[in-house]
Amino acid sequence: METLFRHHLTCLPTIISTFSKLPSIWEYLEIPPPYGSNKFVTRLDLNGDLWIDIENAHRLQETLNKKKFASFSPKLEGKLKRTISNLEHWTNEVSTSVHSKSISISILMEILKNWSNAMEEYVLWPGLITKLMPDIIYDKIKYYLGKNTELKKMCDHTQPVLNLPSGELNIQLLKLAIFLLRKGIDLKHLTTSMLDTRNTSERVKSLQVRVQWNGPREIELPGMESKGYIAKVTRNMFSAYSVSKLQNILEKLQKQKVENKIAYSNFKMQVNSQIPGSCLPYLLSLYESVVGTLEEEHVTVRRNFYIGLFPLLRKIGEILVTKGKIERISDILFLLHNEVLDWQSTDYKALIMTRKSTYYKIAKEEKYPDIKNRLEDIINENYKR
Repeated sequence: METLFRHHLTCLPTIISTFSKLPSIWEYLEIPPPYGSNKFVTRLDLNGDLWIDIENAHRLQETLNKKKFASFSPKLEGKLKRTISNLEHWTNEVSTSVHSKSISISILMEILKNWSNAMEEYVLWPGLITKLMPDIIYDKIKYYLGKNTELKKMCDHTQPVLNLPSGELNIQLLKLAIFLLRKGIDLKHLTTSMLDTRNTSERVKSLQVRVQWNGPREIELPGMESKGYIAKVTRNMFSAYSVSKLQNILEKLQKQKVENKIAYSNFKMQVNSQIPGSCLPYLLSLYESVVGTLEEEHVTVRRNFYIGLFPLLRKIGEILVTKGKIERISDILFLLHNEVLDWQSTDYKALIMTRKSTYYKIAKEEKYPDIKNRLEDIINENYKR
């Protein structure tokens, strides 16, 4: 039985397109779907609503639990790495193609098809796999530790601590807030222009390099690439605190990060020395990859949209405008990718008009700021303001 998991996860059709493979999770994992049941575990409908079939989710979890992870974990980790590599490859192909003056629309469409397929496979991980796998792998690790109470205790008190974007984001924003307060800037009234002065702009650019492509769940809304967003987040998070309080929070975060890394490194070393030849190294490696993907997924998705899909759609949109298929380049954002690929036989105008009406109504309900101009900025690559 399906249940609405999240209303309006995303509402822009070009983004909805990338979630179309969520139902094919069984095929991706090479696991036969339950006989006599719907295949889907989660699915995204055309309204951008995310649905989950609880029974199938439990079936998938049970199936994965029964897997022999000694052989399954290296295979699954390899699949994850190939999926990420494939997405990066097609995003790089976009960078080459959009700067070519003579490239044909057929080649652009082929790149769109391949980029879309690569992103659809990638979102299977944050969409479902990394929601189920950490607990399953953790339980397997505890199982293979056997009766070694010392290692089990260490396992309970350690986590794979990588350079996770979320932790790094908090640290970098804290550093920026402390820097601004020491410059005499009142964070309650922080504006974009205050981040654009000679004294602050270099510090902001340094932050953007470290945490670029972090941002809200709604991909089309501004993120850390925008100084306006940085000002808003800094205001909301830190305006109630003094310099000394923020410095204290920063030092605790940095200390905890170092201690966690050392604890986890010691745990891995003890596992290798006390239980040699087991499948635990494979499980720990998979666990790190899965948890890392879960933490990095939104940054990866945003990055590949902004430097991959959106520039590609701009190039295709320019051609479709000259052919009279759409009125504005940004209209292409309201089409699903299969509709763009079928450009010669699909009549877009009525479809786009209906989709725009629906999207802007939802955007108003969700209080998306200045969304019409934002979409124009995205398609014209003016989104770093």
